[in-house]
Amino acid sequence: MPCIRLSPILIGLTALVLAACQSALPYVRSGEPTPAPVVVADGSAERRAVNEQVYDAATAWVEQLFYRADFNGVDWPVVAAQRREAVVAQADEFAFYDSFNEVLEVLDDRHTNAMAPHRRQRNEAIERGDHHASYGMALRWSPDGWFVHSVRGDGSAVEAGVQIGWRLETLNGRPLEGAAPPADGRVDEAVFTDEHGARQVRSLTGEILPAEPRRTVERLDGGVIYVAFEDFDGPTADWVLEQLAMAAAENPSGVIIDLRENDGGQINAMLRIMGGLIERKQTAALRTGRLIDLRYEAEPAEAPWLGPLVILADGGSASASEILAAALQESGRAVVMGEQTTGIVVLSNTLNLPDGGRLSVGVHELRTPSRVVLEGRGVIPDVEIVPTLAQRRADEDVILAAAVARLAANP
Repeated sequence: MPCIRLSPILIGLTALVLAACQSALPYVRSGEPTPAPVVVADGSAERRAVNEQVYDAATAWVEQLFYRADFNGVDWPVVAAQRREAVVAQADEFAFYDSFNEVLEVLDDRHTNAMAPHRRQRNEAIERGDHHASYGMALRWSPDGWFVHSVRGDGSAVEAGVQIGWRLETLNGRPLEGAAPPADGRVDEAVFTDEHGARQVRSLTGEILPAEPRRTVERLDGGVIYVAFEDFDGPTADWVLEQLAMAAAENPSGVIIDLRENDGGQINAMLRIMGGLIERKQTAALRTGRLIDLRYEAEPAEAPWLGPLVILADGGSASASEILAAALQESGRAVVMGEQTTGIVVLSNTLNLPDGGRLSVGVHELRTPSRVVLEGRGVIPDVEIVPTLAQRRADEDVILAAAVARLAANP
């Protein structure tokens, strides 16, 4: 899952000290190509050697960087040592990463996780917009497991009759985290549990499907402008600010910013977007951690939208989305409508693992300007709207409809 990245806002001596202390770590750098996976035979001595190298490096980096000195009450060095043998003995790449992530879960921080090399290749290809194989369905995680959140009109999922709301149990006999990603033309067996508790087995074929738009702007009924985007990065911030500047010139009855299913990204991009919605300098979040504390502030853009504003959120809104929604909600600048957000609000750093995998480590906690902790809690909407399963399956967007009605009635 993509996370908030550490912002280069640090200034002065403290920044120099931090850079000196951490410069030797193999951080993932923006624009760098994805490292090629190290490929060794399953069950071989070479597989074990790679597992050992990755495990030892990753557990040491977690010990060095994790944002809480008490590791959320876990004796991390002891746990890592006790569980080392069971993890490094795994016979293949996906089983190793599945087992290692079970160890990381004891820290109770979803920003701290590891991604297998081949899964990383696929995920980063998706982020770049490259072609990739898909079943044509999107899953959402909850404490009860992975659930089908949406099904495209094309792809093997809709052809197999997969339904929104089904829980995915296994893929080719393995949990999702340990399963290989879809491959073009390969047929996989997916086992689901439906809403009635019945077992549903489906054959799904990986296919190269047309890319769906990652950014959307629409002029809706009642003179409302609707803006949606999937993550926070530099090009997205540029695009959003252009839409907000045009909105300021058009003077619509209101603007809707849709952060549903937006799982975060770069905090600097979030601050820029926030600047397009405020009149004066405003605190966005407070950062705390093992080293220093910091205040993140947004500066107004040249042509901000200062009229009525609604933020849409749901259980897929995470990280930077939650910070933006919370800051605008606390200041009274926006009304948040929809569902409670995920509650994954920790700044993380990502590092390259020796086999081409990727490690994410939570390095700082973020709070709202009034010091509310969002981690594990999320943003509670001003107007809570939870679509029914029937509405979701019928593709009825009741949250958006309610937002449009609110803005049209109160320009």
